[in-house]
Amino acid sequence: MEGLVIIILAIFLLTSAGQRDTRQPKEPIAAPPGSEQAQNAFKYHDTGGTTTPQGPQATGDYENTDSLRIKDLIKRFKPDYPDVQVEMYASIIIKYGRTYNIDPKLLAGLICRESAFDPKARSSTGALGLGQIKPFNFAALGITDPYNPEQNVKGIAIMLRDFFEKWRGQEKRLELSLASYKEGYNAIAANKKYKPDTEKYIEDIKGFIRNMH
Repeated sequence: MEGLVIIILAIFLLTSAGQRDTRQPKEPIAAPPGSEQAQNAFKYHDTGGTTTPQGPQATGDYENTDSLRIKDLIKRFKPDYPDVQVEMYASIIIKYGRTYNIDPKLLAGLICRESAFDPKARSSTGALGLGQIKPFNFAALGITDPYNPEQNVKGIAIMLRDFFEKWRGQEKRLELSLASYKEGYNAIAANKKYKPDTEKYIEDIKGFIRNMH
């Protein structure tokens, strides 16, 4: 009987390992924590411009607290949204923040700046959805419906993760990554400079993040 239990346990562990997502990045990316954030119940470990929750209960506390803050931000810009829609957006943002190791508050701040949480947003240049993603990016990001919130948020996370990797080791990694999202990587890579309106764009996103702390 004991041998049978061991065999069943071994099969369960092997199956769980096989289902694990091996694509998850090792290094977390986030906006630098402020002094108030550092005093919260869930502690952050500073890794040179990135943060990650610490301690056995940190992940759960981190996600629950971020969810409340993200929902509050959504409601400020879209007070008429039903709670179920707000909950859905916050859950998607948390999900892909965790999947790609990006602070979900950073994703929420970018979405707030790009579309004010309007999934049907369309710019004059043809950018679409929550993250105002251009159609030429759809194929690489696996987007078939840019107005689908889950597809769009996943696309945002993939793009940001790619920019963070490209700017690895840079002092202003966060700023350069956000500038790349707005202007395109090649436009920024030439001399690591960006337009004045992009500077304002970055500061707006940082402001939304600070307001969630």
